[in-house]
Amino acid sequence: MKKNEHGLTFWLYGLSGAGKTTLADLVNEDLNLARLDGDILRKGLSNDLGYDQKDRSENLRRAAHTAAILNNNHLNTVATFMTPTQEHQTIVQDIIKDKLRFIYIKATVADCIDRDPKGLYEKQRQGEIKNLSGVDSPFNVNLHNDCVIDTTKYSIQECVETLKNYILKEIKNV
Repeated sequence: MKKNEHGLTFWLYGLSGAGKTTLADLVNEDLNLARLDGDILRKGLSNDLGYDQKDRSENLRRAAHTAAILNNNHLNTVATFMTPTQEHQTIVQDIIKDKLRFIYIKATVADCIDRDPKGLYEKQRQGEIKNLSGVDSPFNVNLHNDCVIDTTKYSIQECVETLKNYILKEIKNV
């Protein structure tokens, strides 16, 4: 894993299907960063949580503290979480502080519905799940993004290169 004197967290957030996990996995093939993913945390550390606002907040609090621990051990970390509201984004910011870089993985709801890699939008449409961010639960774009990557405008390879270059620049400048 990439170490430096400080350790940074690159927090990729966006709608389900925007490309957060795909981008993080592809960038990580070259950069070998510590990796935190919402789906993986919900299978272990956060398997006792649901998807209401209180549980989402707790899941993000746990993830942010984990990222902060990694940063304090000089590890650069890439984290992939929806982080749908300003409240959630503030929780993450308050914990990770100046080691945090918010990266908005931008995609329209329509494009995410078309992609639907986990079948969540179809399940929501059929009434099987509720509180899907951007559909029947809020999704707010952070007003202070450090980087925006639009996966509807650019190819996956262009997005990977943009993300990789941004991460390397930030690591170098710390």
